[in-house]
Amino acid sequence: MKKILFLVLLISFTFSLKAQPLETRMWDANLLPLIKAQIKNGNPLYAASYQKLLSEADKWLAKPDPTIVNKPM
Repeated sequence: MKKILFLVLLISFTFSLKAQPLETRMWDANLLPLIKAQIKNGNPLYAASYQKLLSEADKWLAKPDPTIVNKPM
């Protein structure tokens, strides 16, 4: 009986844990050269998005690299 109770508690605890969401961007690799050419040619459709992307990239570059030494307890 104790083993079953332990397993139920272990499983319920496991499901209660929540992983941190990843903050990633996914792009279609086949479209990137075409979009890059459009940005280079000054297409206004991509100008605002490109500037926003550069701004977000600068913010991420300013953050420190996550290391196991800096992990909070």
